[in-house]
Amino acid sequence: MLEDAINIGDQFSVGRALVEVTQPRVPCFKLGIKMEMPQFPKMFLASCRVGFYLRVLEEGEVGAGDVLERVKTDPDRMSVWEVCHLLYFDQKNLEGAQKALRIQALSPGWRGSFEERLTKAGVPIENSEEPPEGGRSAAAREATTSGPESTTGAKVAPLTPVRAFWSARPSSVSWPLIRRP
Repeated sequence: MLEDAINIGDQFSVGRALVEVTQPRVPCFKLGIKMEMPQFPKMFLASCRVGFYLRVLEEGEVGAGDVLERVKTDPDRMSVWEVCHLLYFDQKNLEGAQKALRIQALSPGWRGSFEERLTKAGVPIENSEEPPEGGRSAAAREATTSGPESTTGAKVAPLTPVRAFWSARPSSVSWPLIRRP
């Protein structure tokens, strides 16, 4: 499951949990320190093979060996690779930014980056205050202080990183999505 095969907004069942892809990961400067190459994070980012974050929609037990099964694909179908490339390497693509903003699952930070790009270019932002069901407007993001919630209103963990290469070795992956009692 690589970044060009996974879309922002795709939903997966794993164990008894339901998760949704919300944004690409971005390499940290610490990666450069670890690799002893200060330019390494930029080189890594250029590949757009950075992994992605998941939002927990329904809590449930997840264990080693559980299969990750796609149960829903976002209708706008923008892959993790496309969204990463769009933000960092295709900054003049305003149509792409508009398309990305139509994805209700796109995380607030990435949504803000695309909104800012369009605003600076003088392009009106479509539906920015009335997102589709499940989406959050800028006003709603600012008003939220109690932490993330699932679609059922239950408290959930913040976005959780998943490495893109996890499917090659699923038994070695730690799934910190759900805390077991």
